[in-house]
Amino acid sequence: MPALFIIQAQLSPDPEFMARYKQYQAQVQPLMAVHGGKVLAIGRDLEVMEGHHDGQRLIVLEFPSMEHLKAFWHSKEYAQIKPLRENGAQVQAWAVPTMT
Repeated sequence: MPALFIIQAQLSPDPEFMARYKQYQAQVQPLMAVHGGKVLAIGRDLEVMEGHHDGQRLIVLEFPSMEHLKAFWHSKEYAQIKPLRENGAQVQAWAVPTMT
């Protein structure tokens, strides 16, 4: 059963951090693909249907299963690149199993 990985992130505008974050993006996307992950949506410009949006970036990823998602998140390869986004990104992350 597929799983969604929903991430909300607020990034520091600091140029040094943004340079590291670009390195993070370049490395994390191929690693996600190894684990079957794909990007479904990224952005701040979303349409609020009810409630409010705090303006943070929202990222929605899909993995073939919760096991694939967890294998990615807990991999030693991800642990090696994760510091590139730390100390500049406030992140909330949720793993959500789908109903299909």
